[in-house]
Amino acid sequence: MKDFFIKYSNFPKYLIDKYGFIFGLETIARELIPLKGLFSLEKFERYLSQVLPINDFKKLYEQRGIELSIIACELNNPRKAIFGIHDTENKLNHKDFYQDYYSNKATISKAVQASCCVPILFKPTIINGKEYIDGETKKCLSTHVAVEQKADLVIVSHVFTPFIENGTLGSISNKGLANIGHQAFQIMMYQKIQNAYYYKQLRDKFYNFLSSQKFKEKYGFSDEVLTNLKSDFSEICKYNPALDYIYIPSPFALNYLEYYNILPQMTSEIMNIGYFTANEILPLYGLKKLPEYKEKGILESKNLKKFKYVKSRYEKYKEAVRMRFPKLLTQLED
Repeated sequence: MKDFFIKYSNFPKYLIDKYGFIFGLETIARELIPLKGLFSLEKFERYLSQVLPINDFKKLYEQRGIELSIIACELNNPRKAIFGIHDTENKLNHKDFYQDYYSNKATISKAVQASCCVPILFKPTIINGKEYIDGETKKCLSTHVAVEQKADLVIVSHVFTPFIENGTLGSISNKGLANIGHQAFQIMMYQKIQNAYYYKQLRDKFYNFLSSQKFKEKYGFSDEVLTNLKSDFSEICKYNPALDYIYIPSPFALNYLEYYNILPQMTSEIMNIGYFTANEILPLYGLKKLPEYKEKGILESKNLKKFKYVKSRYEKYKEAVRMRFPKLLTQLED
C-alpha cells in the first residue's frame, strides 16, 4: 500500500517515511514551505538608518531629552523585549519563559525593523543572536512601558478596528479568504485591547471606592489606614491615580486600506488618516491643535515627493473622522 501511494501520489517519499500516512496540512506546510516570511524588512531598516538624524537610543535621550522605547517579541521564547536606554536582559530568570525585559542592544532602526515583523508576512529580525517579531504578538499597545517610565499622560492609538456590517456591503466572506483572515485577526486584537481597557476601568472604580466617604463610613477606617490601603493598592496593582489616558480609536476607513503595504502611496494615505483623526480628537482633551496642511504635507516637506498634498483628500479624512466619532465628540464637547 505504501509503495502504491508513493508511486501514484505527488507526496515526497521522505514525508511518508517520516510520518507514515498520519500527517495533514500543517505537516505538509511545515515540511514543504520552510519560509521564515514572505518578505524581508532589511532594506527598510537600511533606509531608516540613513534618514534618521539620530539612530541611537542613548544619544537621542542625551541630545534631545527623548526616552524612546520600541517593543518586539522574541520568536523562540514568549518574552517581550523593550528596546531603549535601559537593560535588564542580564537579570533574566531563564526558568521564567514569559519574563519580559529591557534591552539596549539595538539601534533605533533595527528595533523598528523587529517591531514591524508581522509573523508570516515578514521574516524575523535577528538582534544579538535572537530572532524577534512584532511586539503586539504578545500584548497589544504595551502602555505598561509608559507607566513604568513614570509617564503622566498616555496617548493610546491603534489600527485594530473590526469590520462592522452596515446593511449595504453584505458579508465580509464574500470578499474572500484573505478578508476573512484579516477580520478574524482584527477581532482578536481589538478584544485584547478591550480587555486591557476593562481592567483599567475596574482599577479606577476600586481606587475611587477606596477614596470615597461611603467606604470610610462603611468600614470605619481611620484616615491613616485609608491612606495605607490606597498606597498598597497602587503598589500591588501598579496603579497611578494621577496618570491620564487619551484613547484614539482607528477610523473604519482603515478597513479598506492595506496598512501592511509599505509602498509610499499607501503609507501616505494611512498617515494622513491618522493625522486628521488625532487632530480632531486631541484638542478635545485640551491639547494644542496640530498645524493644518497648507501647501505641503509633513513628508512632502522632507522632499519625499511621492507623499503629495491633495486638499480634497484631507477634507474627506476630516469628514470621515467626524462621522466615525460623533458620540465621542459630543460627549467631550459637552
